[in-house]
Amino acid sequence: MTDERLLAIYLDGFPEDGEAYARYFLSNMPAENVFVGRERGEIVSAGYLVPKRAELFGAAATVGYLSALATLRESRGKGIIGGVIGDILREAGHRGYPLVALSPFDGDYYRRYGFSDGVTARRTAVAGGREYRLKRAERADIPEIVALYE
Repeated sequence: MTDERLLAIYLDGFPEDGEAYARYFLSNMPAENVFVGRERGEIVSAGYLVPKRAELFGAAATVGYLSALATLRESRGKGIIGGVIGDILREAGHRGYPLVALSPFDGDYYRRYGFSDGVTARRTAVAGGREYRLKRAERADIPEIVALYE
């Protein structure tokens, strides 16, 4: 029941991904990386904490990546996903992750949870499923950064 419920939540939030991908994603997610929110005892919201390898200012690190945060349509707007995000962030802290990242559809929405935009000398700071690098912009990088957006 829980697996099918998680599938329903995933597909409700990300219908464009399709059922085959959703089943693949969920079947490869360890239970300790699955976080859920409930309404009247039923699971209505879910999110996943995926460990990712990164290089932060020249040092290798494991960081947390929030993936597939979703709430069933009929339960949205009640703050349930906020509890899921809080649980994920607490767990990321317990695991010692130096940062937690996500690639949101609406970046402004996640500011209320303390997220801010990642700025690098490249347009994409986090590429799903791949290693990624974050680089502190130095004064010499500014012309290149400006040129990306002109």
